[in-house]
Amino acid sequence: MPQEPDIGPESVQLNVKIPWVDAVGAKRLARLQGVPLNVFIAGLIRQALLADADILEAQFAEEHAAMEKERAGLMTVLNKEKKKRG
Repeated sequence: MPQEPDIGPESVQLNVKIPWVDAVGAKRLARLQGVPLNVFIAGLIRQALLADADILEAQFAEEHAAMEKERAGLMTVLNKEKKKRG
């Protein structure tokens, strides 16, 4: 049974250029699976995300740590300014 496309307020439209032969192949594969092209492509993206989930999680952790360090530095400066004006 074909899956319905998951389109809603949390959906994003991606405009990408790919070789035409890949586009034709993707359309045929989607048709063979009985799903719309966007569902087929979303499935491929999801598979890639799951395959690299550990790497992505580590990347997010690094970004979060850097953001926290930035925030702490900024708050230190702001708090010093507040005390000066105080």
